[in-house]
Amino acid sequence: MPVNNNNDQLGTEWLQHATYFWGIPLHPLGEVDTVAFMNELPDNLALTRDRVIGLQFQTASVLLATFIFIRNLRITIRMVMSRMRTLSAWFCFVPALLGTLFGLTVVYALLFSGLNCRKLLWLSGIVNTIAMMCNSGVLLQKAYLVLCRQRWIAIFGTLFTLPQLGFLVIVMVCCPITVEPLLGCVLYYPSYLPLYWFFASVPISLFFSAIFSYVAYRQYSMFGSDAWKRLARDGIQTMCLAVLCNIVCGIIIVFQIGGNYAIMFYVADWLLTSTILLNHCQNMRKASRLSNRPKTQNIINLSQIPTSKSIFTDSKLNSPVSKFSSIAPLTSHEYDD
Repeated sequence: MPVNNNNDQLGTEWLQHATYFWGIPLHPLGEVDTVAFMNELPDNLALTRDRVIGLQFQTASVLLATFIFIRNLRITIRMVMSRMRTLSAWFCFVPALLGTLFGLTVVYALLFSGLNCRKLLWLSGIVNTIAMMCNSGVLLQKAYLVLCRQRWIAIFGTLFTLPQLGFLVIVMVCCPITVEPLLGCVLYYPSYLPLYWFFASVPISLFFSAIFSYVAYRQYSMFGSDAWKRLARDGIQTMCLAVLCNIVCGIIIVFQIGGNYAIMFYVADWLLTSTILLNHCQNMRKASRLSNRPKTQNIINLSQIPTSKSIFTDSKLNSPVSKFSSIAPLTSHEYDD
């Protein structure tokens, strides 16, 4: 999905031929689907090749991301099936599902008619916005849990997550969409869009990650538990990786590194951040399980230990041995991440 951050380059002449949807002007070239675009091939062989190259490059990039989303979807399905009531599992599941469905939709649009570039890019904006909010939801829930379910953190986090919806509004209202040779679907966005996206996603992610990492490290300092050590280390790594991913992708988009294909880093940030948080949830689950496991693998049931014959004859004094030995070992409670 290449872009051009200069809306003035389109001019205003296209508005005379534009159609309108909910008062939003739609560029005529953005309403052309892939099949119609390829059927209008000119006689010039070079232009024909340019049209094919642009669409095929976009499709190949989306397919590569789709394979990773499918991998994440397979993992999150197991998480949801084993922890149906865990909110973070659903927050990890939704971006993976949306990414997979979006990739399949792009393939469908390339092979069949009915889906034009404007619909595809609007769909991309919808799923990207939902994915960003789900990623923020994972961090919000963890900050809420480690702060002992204080209501202020839930209210504060929700209010500061809502501005991410503005990204979708800007894409739909302020960004004309066309289809062009060599580039495929092109989104003309205003220069403030990358900055809006950056400040709507990075500060809130940094804040929640810092809260979780601080509490985990404090608990480890107080109790010295291996579980809290893993949680502190993994929380700090998650904060650094997620925020670094946001910053790097934001810089690439703002400074147009990679030219017109810099917009692909919106999808790259969505993909990488979702994968990082998914791995974080998995590591927390493993850490919570290992924290309650015995430190030795040679523990046996008490009933297997041979004992000498008791000198007491009262059956009430002999029975507790078997009763105590029949008690099942303590089971670990999963950390509700």
